[in-house]
Amino acid sequence: MKFREWLNENKEKPKIMFGGFFKDGRVIVYIDGKRYEYVTDAVYHEKWKTMINKNPLEVLNQIKKVAYNQE
Repeated sequence: MKFREWLNENKEKPKIMFGGFFKDGRVIVYIDGKRYEYVTDAVYHEKWKTMINKNPLEVLNQIKKVAYNQE
């Protein structure tokens, strides 16, 4: 594979799909087809749901921060 081809393939943003927000705090996220499960406080879920369409990567970053207590 040529470097230019590799560079073009890796410039794409990851495909992020949110599988669900559950009342027990779980959030299911699919990133490039791989399933991830995060445990957060459900109080954030409504805010994240409104942000998903505008900036899914920012929502994912916030989920990770809350899930790993990095606030």
